[in-house]
Amino acid sequence: MFNSYNIKHESKVVAITKEIEKTISPDRVTEMYDAVREQAENDILRTIIVKDNQMNGIIVEYSTDISTNQKKVMYRFTLNGKETIAKETLDREINPTSQKLVENMFRIYKDKIAYQILSESIKVLPRIIN
Repeated sequence: MFNSYNIKHESKVVAITKEIEKTISPDRVTEMYDAVREQAENDILRTIIVKDNQMNGIIVEYSTDISTNQKKVMYRFTLNGKETIAKETLDREINPTSQKLVENMFRIYKDKIAYQILSESIKVLPRIIN
């Protein structure tokens, strides 16, 4: 009647991370972290902080590999207590103004709200029909 499954899985991740901890000194880890952080800071082209009655968020425009000739824009805001992150890729030749990026963020924000309203309506609709 009741099926039960015992799955035993042995992970080697712990052993590998312990081995890495043994081989890499804390100073080397700090150097690696600083290098990654410096690279990330150098890749950021501009940051726009949006504070409005409706929304608080941030827009980060950062460059990617030069060979792809593209840059990425990340929109981050909170909706109903949940953090939402949306990303978009633009050609490097396109250089939108700050106002255009904020308009894009509000468009994405409205789309997320519409999606939530529709998904909640679909859940309630069968109860109304019955």
